[in-house]
Amino acid sequence: MIRLYARPVWLITGVLAVGLLVGTVVWDSKRWEGSEWVVISPRWSVVLERQPMDGSPFAEYYYRLRGFQTVDRDASDSRLVDLPSIYDHRTDLCLYRITASDGRVFLEFVDEVQGSVVDLESFSRVPAAPAASERQFVGEFLDPAPLTFVPAAPSNRCPLKRAA
Repeated sequence: MIRLYARPVWLITGVLAVGLLVGTVVWDSKRWEGSEWVVISPRWSVVLERQPMDGSPFAEYYYRLRGFQTVDRDASDSRLVDLPSIYDHRTDLCLYRITASDGRVFLEFVDEVQGSVVDLESFSRVPAAPAASERQFVGEFLDPAPLTFVPAAPSNRCPLKRAA
């Protein structure tokens, strides 16, 4: 009599264990991984976040930028903007701070293929920064897990530009 009940119990337990394992892997792949905070100006800090693409056998990621505006030494609620997807896991992102002549601050993210500009005031992507703006290399986001930011030294530039 015990043998008749043992087989269905083991079968159900095995199915539940496999379901839990698959659910954990799927749930973990849906999480956004973030870099450390990067201070852009006295008013702004940002975190670059990435998430693996669904069903991709390669290391392809969705990217987004989370911005924090500082008011009276407290970080306010965060704001999000999506960045272009990157299809090469070996690509590092260079970060530039662009200051327009009217004082507005923009961020430019550059990889080997494309670039993206974010206006910090509206916290949205824009086609380009205004002409006659000052562009300064802030550092680079390296791909290894966890996503790591390496600040610029006084005399270095984006690795994508070093060979030029």
